[in-house]
Amino acid sequence: MKSDEFKRKLEQYQQGSLTPEEEEQFENELEKLDEYQNFLETEMKIEVTKNEYDPNLEKRILKRSQLFAYLRIGLSTLISVLLILPTLNLFTSVYYNAGGESSKMNVLQEITETVIPITNPNVELENPQKTRSFLKAKYSIDLYKRIGKERTFIASDNITLVLNHATRERRNVPTMMSANPPLDQKATITRLSKLNEEIVVELFIVFNEPQESNQVDTLANKYDMDILWRAVKTDDNEHEDERFIGYPENFHLLREKGATSAEEEFKSSLAFLSKHEKLARSISNNKIHSAKEKLNYIKKNGISIVGLSVTGPSQEILSFIKEQDGNISNVYIGGEKLWNWQTEEK
Repeated sequence: MKSDEFKRKLEQYQQGSLTPEEEEQFENELEKLDEYQNFLETEMKIEVTKNEYDPNLEKRILKRSQLFAYLRIGLSTLISVLLILPTLNLFTSVYYNAGGESSKMNVLQEITETVIPITNPNVELENPQKTRSFLKAKYSIDLYKRIGKERTFIASDNITLVLNHATRERRNVPTMMSANPPLDQKATITRLSKLNEEIVVELFIVFNEPQESNQVDTLANKYDMDILWRAVKTDDNEHEDERFIGYPENFHLLREKGATSAEEEFKSSLAFLSKHEKLARSISNNKIHSAKEKLNYIKKNGISIVGLSVTGPSQEILSFIKEQDGNISNVYIGGEKLWNWQTEEK
């Protein structure tokens, strides 16, 4: 029923001008409207109830939202890490291994195996190991020394390379000079004289005046002892005994680089280190610096010996020291062992 017609019927109903049939029909319409109104009111009450504010419900919704946010962040981070790790591994491998013999890993090994023997008397290298981790290359090696004919473990050493910066775990290798006080020639003779002739010893001898290498050989060949390491004069400055550099006996045979003598191998080593001054200084704890200047000095003045690391029967070495007749400034006595010596032809 249209609204205008409904209004007209409503006025006629109020005035009582409707026929009985029309009045009955209109009352039926009014009843329908009442029922519809009741239905609307009921629905509105239900909707209002649904929309009532519930603080606990809001907290639960917020907590759930935060949890989902954390899960999304965590999952995103995990995925990022899983994607980055292989990339870092690949970068590390390529960065340190690319270049074959001239790769950073091989150069680190070469510098280490050059620096340690020329800066530490009577130190031999064994069991080298190369490893990589994130952005790092690590070279590990065991250090030994000889007392008599036996080799004794000193320590393990680790050198870590992070990009172009090297650090050495063991800043000082325990050697004769670092672990023992220096003795003069007279005190050394007194000390060795008290040792049983069946004791073998290791010593480091510092000369007052440099000697030619062949002159040292002539003197040493008179006695049943082995020269292990020769300290070399590399400039005109005075140095602490612990800062000498030199080369092991038979250095060229140990290195297998094609040099015909230990002296030539020592020169080649300085030439190599002059190309890697920064790493050489770090690995040598600053004992190796100005390698090129040292090499030029040797080329100009030749190789002069300012110290020796020797081992052998105590009484043989005692006789050698006595013959020096005042040409010894300091002696460092290292390890002592019971007889383990076998005389070899020289």
